[in-house]
Amino acid sequence: MDTKQLTEKIIVIGEEVKGHEQQIRTLFEQQKEIKDLTKATNSLAISVEKLADKVLNVDERLDCIEKGEKQKHFELWKILVPGVVGALIMYAVNYMLR
Repeated sequence: MDTKQLTEKIIVIGEEVKGHEQQIRTLFEQQKEIKDLTKATNSLAISVEKLADKVLNVDERLDCIEKGEKQKHFELWKILVPGVVGALIMYAVNYMLR
């Protein structure tokens, strides 16, 4: 090999090295992007978990409220029915005593 051929070979190798350096930079950039996506995915998973817990708590509270409303209606009937019956009896007794 003469000097000209060696120079051409060095130029070709230099271009290949530049290409490899660009590929390495690209790989490092992709690695950083993957790390960022991993962090974002982890954050999203935590947010979804918190949201699921809140929805579960809302469902539980709603069930309690619904049961409480039914219980209130029952309690209202427990008070009203004896009161009305008692009032009718008192009216009947007062009517008979006149």
